Amino acid sequence: MGSHQVLPLPASDEVTVTIIADDTPKVDEVFEPRTLKRTVAVGTFYTVVSLGAFFTLVLAFKFISEGFVLLLTVTQHH
Repeated sequence: MGSHQVLPLPASDEVTVTIIADDTPKVDEVFEPRTLKRTVAVGTFYTVVSLGAFFTLVLAFKFISEGFVLLLTVTQHH
């Protein structure tokens, strides 16, 4: 077997210096409380969306269960 020698890479003379200056003024976040009108509107929106999703799930369940009942009645007649 031959002898293998690993040589290190030559040292580089280039240096990268990164200076991070935090001179940008920080903006204080002002908390604005929600108005009653917006709170009621958001609550109504979420309620309508939730009820719509619930009724869609109920209809899908009914559709699937009726399909299974129909499948059982068809298979029992044959």
